[in-house]
Amino acid sequence: MLLPISHRVFVIFSRKWRVKTGSIREFFLLFILIVLVGGASYSPLNAIRVLTGAYRMALRNYMEKGDLLCYLEGTIRMKTGEIERGSFLIVGTEGNYGMAIFDGDRLFHIPPLIPLKVHIRCTDKRWPCHRIYGLKLAKEKVFFFDKKWHLAEEGSLIWGYAKDMIYRP
Repeated sequence: MLLPISHRVFVIFSRKWRVKTGSIREFFLLFILIVLVGGASYSPLNAIRVLTGAYRMALRNYMEKGDLLCYLEGTIRMKTGEIERGSFLIVGTEGNYGMAIFDGDRLFHIPPLIPLKVHIRCTDKRWPCHRIYGLKLAKEKVFFFDKKWHLAEEGSLIWGYAKDMIYRP
């Protein structure tokens, strides 16, 4: 009853993953894909983000969120070659595809080719960016933007755009 017109074999990832059309394996694979798509907020694009963990898709998703407080979760290769897995506070974007993230101690500048597999998790909290005209003294630790994001200590000069210091909720 469920047999298709042809009984062809197709390869999914490698030759070890051969599946005949109309077989129980094909229906099992279809069920897994439906569960992934359904579990990703009923959006096929979110399912693709979950499956691939693409950095540019995560960056585009962050830019769509506006001034929401967001975290970058996943595996990142640092410039030194170390691989770190975790959740990092996203401070802002830099250039076309760069991003500045904060781990609680240090501010990292992530170029587009460094991350391995990342996802964005946004909260409902707003984190607006304030425009600063001229030079000002920071009353507390803040992030400020001048061609790239910087972490300013209390009492240091800041200019450009600034965001208050927010650490994990």
